[in-house]
Amino acid sequence: MAAAGLSPQEFRTVEIGPLTGLIDTRSMPHEIPMGGYRWVENMMVLSRGKTCRRPGFERLFAETTPYNNQDLHDQLTFSDRQPITLLFEAVSTTGVHRLIAGTQNRLYALNTGTGTWLTISDEGFGGLPLTSCSDTFWTAAQIEDTLVFTNGIDKPKYWTFDAPPGLNDITDLHTLNITKANVVASWKGVMFYANVVADGVRVPHRLVWSDFRKPLSLIPSANVSIAGSHDLGYGEDILAILPLADSLLIYTLHGIWEAQPTGDDSVFSFRQRYAEPLTGNGCLAYKRTIISTGDEHLYMGRDGIYVYNLYTPKPNRVDWIYRASATIFDELETSLCGLHVAGWNPLTKEAWFSWAKMGNNNRCPYSSLVVNTQYQFCDYVRRGFSAFVNYSPSSTGNLRDWILEQCICTEAELEVSGVDQGAAFCVTPVSTANCGSDATSIYSTGSMTYFGITTENFDASNPDANSLCAILGSLTLDQLCSEEQQTQACSAAQRFVMASTDDFTVKQYGTIYAHEICTSFAVCGSYTQYGYDSILRSGPIDFKAPNAMKLIKRMLLNCEADFQTVPNNVIARLGFARQPSDPNLTNCPIMWRILPAKQLACASPKVEADHIAAGTRPNLAIQWPTFWGEHFIFWELKVSGTGGPSCFSSINFDVAARPVRI
Repeated sequence: MAAAGLSPQEFRTVEIGPLTGLIDTRSMPHEIPMGGYRWVENMMVLSRGKTCRRPGFERLFAETTPYNNQDLHDQLTFSDRQPITLLFEAVSTTGVHRLIAGTQNRLYALNTGTGTWLTISDEGFGGLPLTSCSDTFWTAAQIEDTLVFTNGIDKPKYWTFDAPPGLNDITDLHTLNITKANVVASWKGVMFYANVVADGVRVPHRLVWSDFRKPLSLIPSANVSIAGSHDLGYGEDILAILPLADSLLIYTLHGIWEAQPTGDDSVFSFRQRYAEPLTGNGCLAYKRTIISTGDEHLYMGRDGIYVYNLYTPKPNRVDWIYRASATIFDELETSLCGLHVAGWNPLTKEAWFSWAKMGNNNRCPYSSLVVNTQYQFCDYVRRGFSAFVNYSPSSTGNLRDWILEQCICTEAELEVSGVDQGAAFCVTPVSTANCGSDATSIYSTGSMTYFGITTENFDASNPDANSLCAILGSLTLDQLCSEEQQTQACSAAQRFVMASTDDFTVKQYGTIYAHEICTSFAVCGSYTQYGYDSILRSGPIDFKAPNAMKLIKRMLLNCEADFQTVPNNVIARLGFARQPSDPNLTNCPIMWRILPAKQLACASPKVEADHIAAGTRPNLAIQWPTFWGEHFIFWELKVSGTGGPSCFSSINFDVAARPVRI
């Protein structure tokens, strides 16, 4: 808008939209374009031109009734509750999914059907227990039904899918005299152990891999096993291993390496794709912050968030992400590299980066930056998370319900036998089975001696009437398993799962417009839903007339809101300053005026007479009449509290420019 020849009466309507501009907390305020932001909080872009209030989170499987312990709130009665630093989806060879959770010293597996957790390990691994976030954490990888766990300070261990509790030693690592591994990963049926301690000496640049589909077989043998090892070179401290397309990328402190199968005795070839041996510029700095979008990797380097794929010669510090991420790197705790984490939500195409603040007493991540890679939009969420995973729960049955349905045991017998996992149920499920009588034997009450062992007479011509075999009738193993074999985890039901650092429980994202926090951890737990702010805050706007006084007569917001019984309000502020100041700072010379609150009501007709039919008149847009002015204008929209699903498309200003005489 040109200032020359205009008077305060010559108002023009200027539209700012769509409201999908970039956030810039790094540049000088005057460098932010008119459609950009100085701050965005709890907002997201759903499509081109559609900026919406970001939903919150609640306890995992909150929709389940009655609710048990799906969010691991009681951590199975351990008094020293710890942050959850591992979330991992394990899938058995039969297609059953299990959510694995880990704290510094313990590992758990979720039975989705019952909402109970099996304690895989509480054997004292992980070092001196901390009730704050620890730089020691479990990582996991899986091949077939074998899960391998490592934490960098104990010997790598394994657990077989749905086996009894307890971690097991890997015999071949003992044979190779490898006592520690900082990194474990699986790729193409091969398990990789990296950054190891061998013969009592730390070898950070070494990879050791297993035989094909035998993750515990690590002894090389010509023509028998493809197991082997490779040293990348001195100084290459391996931090992470992550597949991309048909390659395996190995990230070190000073570069990026690529591994490819060779088809010969060497098994794998290794080549360095990027190197920065002196400064590590552009390299991965925080090992838990690397995520894959499928097409590329994102991770936190020392000075920013980098993007890397197989078609670029070096990692790229993307400018629009760099401008949005100043808050992270201005306050990042750099001495404990394992505290900061990242996760990828494929449903929204968003990368979450959660970081720990320097000087924070509990050392846990306290806030998050969300990066939308599809629409190049970033926002902040004032909640911290210590682990992320995408989980597709199986819809299969569970052993407990089947035992009760078949009248094999009663509720009391399950409790005594331990099949019920005892205290894992906060409310013991009630059986609805109509049982006539319990099974008195498996096949018969008669006895026989078989190879010196006294057992039931399984050689009888027919089973007893009250035997388990009679109860099951002609049911075969194939029939019993057929439903589970046909029932796979639905990918559309995938949940983005997060470990909260507020209450050390497991959450699911995007289901409610609130932040649900566990406030009491005993028995079934108690929960409170907290509201939060969704904010769009502009930088200084001069309407292309920096030397003129701008007068604002009206501000109009184009938006749509979902129906709510009690609609939320949208609060608008207008700021005025004589210089392009920073609106994020409270001591800046900006004069803010709070405009009257407006309801975010679902659009409905305004019926003014009986003869006007409902639905034939549109609702008016949200607008605020004003008459204030200054050289630079700022605007802010805020939706607070719980609820308030709504989307915003543009803002219009009726503005006039008046030349200022010097």
